[in-house]
Amino acid sequence: MNTSSAHWISLWKDAAKQSLFRKTFTDESICWNASAKYYDQTMGSSTKRVSAVMDLLSAKGLLNHEYNVLDIGSGTGSYTLPLSRFCSHVTAMDISDSMNRILHQKMHSQGQNNFDILQEDFCSYDFGSQTFDIVLASLAPGLYHPDALLKMISICSRFCIYIGIDPRPTPAGQPAVDSLNDLLLGHSLSHSGSNHITYPLNLLRSIGYKPELTNVLCTWNHKEPINDAILRLTEYYMAVPGASETWYPIIKSYITEHSDHGYYYDTSSVQLGILSFNCQ
Repeated sequence: MNTSSAHWISLWKDAAKQSLFRKTFTDESICWNASAKYYDQTMGSSTKRVSAVMDLLSAKGLLNHEYNVLDIGSGTGSYTLPLSRFCSHVTAMDISDSMNRILHQKMHSQGQNNFDILQEDFCSYDFGSQTFDIVLASLAPGLYHPDALLKMISICSRFCIYIGIDPRPTPAGQPAVDSLNDLLLGHSLSHSGSNHITYPLNLLRSIGYKPELTNVLCTWNHKEPINDAILRLTEYYMAVPGASETWYPIIKSYITEHSDHGYYYDTSSVQLGILSFNCQ
């Protein structure tokens, strides 16, 4: 390990230690099990990131029926499903049984059977001598750490894709308000910068890789009746360790105050950084 790579590993580890998300969800599966039911209507509704990855792989001739793929943090299958149509086999890995059940139903309903699902934690799972032609991790909090990136590289025989947040400013969205996280938890669910693409980009460069960076602005827009929003967010926050029944009136009041003509609008924009690089 050279001085530069040691520097970036140290900085990234320090950021990961400060993650408020990890401190809140020491068992990350709790968060994703609570989110699974509504994921495709909220965060999963943005397809620009998926299209960007598929276009990138296509341009490099990597959508190959002989290649096998590992999709880490596969969720409800945003990438697993389209990749399965072009590649030999896709292994979807996620720690959430609820996410995995939805993915399994989707794959079978669309006639795809060239996949398997691993309900495992990527960082602790022993792959033995197994490798994959393509390894993908998109916005997976469990991989906001240098050890996870280096493990990705160790099991990849051809091409890696790592997607995080580009910390550069994004266009203004809704007016800033106290979020429910602040009101209920007393803090945000920030990853404290450990999800920023700056760390993996510079670490990869320092150890001799030549990553390409593709930026994609993703926007999530979800409109739902007030009562549906109250139900969805109550189910989510009641799954948080240490949740209190006193949170319900706070959630109800917040949704009501931030609704318009009977609907609550959940809108967010984020600039993603897609890192892609050859592992050969």
